[in-house]
Amino acid sequence: MAKIVTDKELADIVRRIVEGDLIDEAGQYREFLTRLGILVTDFMGGELGGVNFDHVDKEEDGRLFQEVQWLLGIRHNDCVPEDGGIWKDYDKDCPVEQWSQES
Repeated sequence: MAKIVTDKELADIVRRIVEGDLIDEAGQYREFLTRLGILVTDFMGGELGGVNFDHVDKEEDGRLFQEVQWLLGIRHNDCVPEDGGIWKDYDKDCPVEQWSQES
């Protein structure tokens, strides 16, 4: 007998992985993000360039600390719609026109 999950439940599982600590080893998490990035670009256009992390300054309750932020580099390709598709809503510091010309 198979365990059945809905599309919304699958989205929730991905959210729990990304927002939580279900994968606590950096190399395994990078591989998860790599496969997820490839899956999304296969359907939404673009091409995964790489997955890395950076440390960003955060403030909470008046305390400063650094948090790891994972970054996926998405290259423009011919499969991205002319208006930028889903990607136009993200990294607004890089306009679609510039992104399409640089890739």
